[in-house]
Amino acid sequence: MACAKAVFGRLCLYGVPGSGKTALGRHLAERLQRPLLVKRASSLLDKFVGET
Repeated sequence: MACAKAVFGRLCLYGVPGSGKTALGRHLAERLQRPLLVKRASSLLDKFVGET
């Protein structure tokens, strides 16, 4: 009997600018042959509450 193990996960890297977060993410995505989705906090959050 053969079993396949599927692993799904997410990784959120945060820290000071220039510390290599994106480079690490790209390297991991390449090694794992997975797509990389890069999001910036500024594209997810508005400066003011209720802003559209």
